[in-house]
Amino acid sequence: MQWMLHLGGGFTLFVAFLLVVLLQQFEAFAKVIVPILATYIAVAALMYNRGRALRKGPSKVRSLYAAERAVQAALFTVVGAAIGAVIFGWAYWFGLSVQKDGGAKNAWVLIYSLPLLYIMAGYTSFLLGLRVIAKEFLRPLSAKEAARRLRGAP
Repeated sequence: MQWMLHLGGGFTLFVAFLLVVLLQQFEAFAKVIVPILATYIAVAALMYNRGRALRKGPSKVRSLYAAERAVQAALFTVVGAAIGAVIFGWAYWFGLSVQKDGGAKNAWVLIYSLPLLYIMAGYTSFLLGLRVIAKEFLRPLSAKEAARRLRGAP
């Protein structure tokens, strides 16, 4: 089940960014990247605060690990977006276009695959962090267990 999430989400993200490159709609690139970054940063903050609030134990370690992975995902995504912006800036400065047929289009896809791979590494890092805490959040919770957790009893 997890591999389907990794592959399906990764493929969707890669195709979306590839279409941005091929259609040269870089405004859409920013419209996609900003919400993704906001999600990574929000999850990192929530997991860090949760990890600091918990007492010592495996839940605390898992939560802090997930926060670290979310920060790592945000950094990978920012680096990928920055490299993509630099490549776009150079292409604009030199008057190059993706709209050419044949090998030029393939060359653009190859050139833009580096920033796309950074963004995909960020996505993978984020999912690995979520995978660590998923066991704790996705299991059924009884009323007795909820009350025990709220009281802070062991």
